[in-house]
Amino acid sequence: MLDVAVIDAGQWAGKGVEWEPLLTKAATAAVAASPYGALLDDDVTAEIAILLTDDAEVQGLNRDYRQKDKPTNVLSFPMVAPDLLQITDNSDDGELLLGDIVLAR
Repeated sequence: MLDVAVIDAGQWAGKGVEWEPLLTKAATAAVAASPYGALLDDDVTAEIAILLTDDAEVQGLNRDYRQKDKPTNVLSFPMVAPDLLQITDNSDDGELLLGDIVLAR
């Protein structure tokens, strides 16, 4: 099962788009198309957090974590090594934190 948490930092609200269902659909499609599509049917809950923010915040993250002091449209922060995705039955609490995705408006 896939659980997608959408966090709107305020810059995307009020644009007439329901972001959570749209991003959940996109994340589900991405996982399904990946070599790890079986996670969608697994007993373990795979979690992805998606932060909707602006160029300034992304530039700060890019500077702090990638040593590139400029904005970009998308950043990703994987939380689990790819080889551990094959052994999801070893999850302590039934949850697998896949990582965070940051999108700049």
